[in-house]
Amino acid sequence: MQAADRHLPDIDFTGSELDGSSFARTDLSRAVLFAASLRGCDLSQATLARADLRGARLGGAVLTGANLDGADMRGAVMVFADAIGALQVSHQDVNPDHGADFTNCSLKGANLRNANLRGARFDNANLDGADLTGARTEGARFRGAILTNAKLSTVALPREVLAQCVLDPRPSTPDDVLAIQIALAEAETWVGSRGAAGQPARLAGVDLRLAGPAYTSRGLSGGDFSATCGVAVDFSGSQLIGANFNGADLRSAKFQNADLRGASFRDANLAHASFLRADLAAIQMLSGKERRVDFSGAILHGTGLNVEWLS
Repeated sequence: MQAADRHLPDIDFTGSELDGSSFARTDLSRAVLFAASLRGCDLSQATLARADLRGARLGGAVLTGANLDGADMRGAVMVFADAIGALQVSHQDVNPDHGADFTNCSLKGANLRNANLRGARFDNANLDGADLTGARTEGARFRGAILTNAKLSTVALPREVLAQCVLDPRPSTPDDVLAIQIALAEAETWVGSRGAAGQPARLAGVDLRLAGPAYTSRGLSGGDFSATCGVAVDFSGSQLIGANFNGADLRSAKFQNADLRGASFRDANLAHASFLRADLAAIQMLSGKERRVDFSGAILHGTGLNVEWLS
């Protein structure tokens, strides 16, 4: 369904199958989405204030900038009366012990003030800049969630829960930034000299966020960025031929106009990363073999990439 830029307050979508629909910028204030399936939907900048999202399934949906002020996200089940009047469960996969499923969702800047999030699942969700003031989070799961810049002052998340999340980077020191800048400069020298001087970037396991906007329009081919934290890092316009991003956390990273021929993203988390106009072609090795971009095992929710047509 294409319903972007619509005015649909108070609409009733109880139990509807709406997977993959677009509701971008649509007013769904007080909408009834009880036990609805909204997997992969575009709800960016949508207004869902006081919406009934009990038992809704939102895995992989984009809610960037959405307003969910006062939304009800408790668990629920759908039932119907069969031929003899007995109640039957309609959606077997709606679990009453869990609230809405925001797994891998983008909720950057979302307004979740006073929302009922009891039992909701935010595994690997991007809540950068989200406002959870006054939200009820009893039993909610935040495994691997991005909570950078989020308003959490009134939310009592246990220490063990926060330990599983991506939080604001620690304050960088001049030495931290200098080490990354030196590695990037060496890499550009190596690329510019065709290997005669310098060396490829060796930044495995580094929190790339510490250097801020240092990665755009750079010559970084052959670099090792494996197991890095590159959440929301901007690589736009950079030359990254054959670069290694295996196991990296690159959620919401930008690779717009980047040259990624032959790069490897095995087991990387690329949820909602942008590859607009990126070069994802294969390269020819000296041996004559072809090296394709490797996305095996990677999380690609919200990227628009399809591994089948890349292989």
